[in-house]
Formats: sequence, C-alpha cells, structure tokens
Amino acid sequence: MEFEQIIKRLEWLDKQQRNNQDALTGLDGRLESFETTINAVSKQMKNFTRQITDVSPWKSAWINLIR
Repeated sequence: MEFEQIIKRLEWLDKQQRNNQDALTGLDGRLESFETTINAVSKQMKNFTRQITDVSPWKSAWINLIR
C-alpha cells in the first residue's frame, strides 16, 4: 500500500470516527429524553392507580344505591 493510500485511509477512518461520535452523542441525548418521559409517565400511572383505588369503593356504593 502506498503512503498516500495509507494517509487517505487514515483520514477516512478519522472522519468515520467523528461521525460515529456525533451519532452516539445524539443518541445519548435522545435516551436521556426518553428516560425523562418514562419517569414522568410512571409518576402519572402511580397517581392514576391511586385515584382508581380511591374511587373503587365509591363506585360500589353508587351501584348499590342505583339498584
């Protein structure tokens, strides 16, 4: 392999490394965003579960009153 070919290949590899690093940085940001969203949805689900649990006895009472 000639010296110029080696230099071109090293430049190409360096460019690929930069591209890969940029892609990983972008993916890391997206992952952090997903984690934030998942945590928020998880908290909402806990609140909904609590609300459903609180409403369940009332539901039974209303059904008994209607009958």
